[in-house]
Amino acid sequence: MCDVYVERSHRGRGIGTWLAAAVRDELAPYRLKRILLSTFDAHEVYAKVGFTPLPDPTKLMILTDGD
Repeated sequence: MCDVYVERSHRGRGIGTWLAAAVRDELAPYRLKRILLSTFDAHEVYAKVGFTPLPDPTKLMILTDGD
């Protein structure tokens, strides 16, 4: 997936969080060790579904299976 954008007038309704959770849940059966994403300004959206920032570069975030 690339360049996901929620129209400004629809922001704050949980659409981005819902979409991130849907992608995470769709990939869950594959038991991937990590999922990476890149964001400049939406860290808080992805953090709500379990992503955490990587130290460098700061725009990357990761979701791991806890191992």
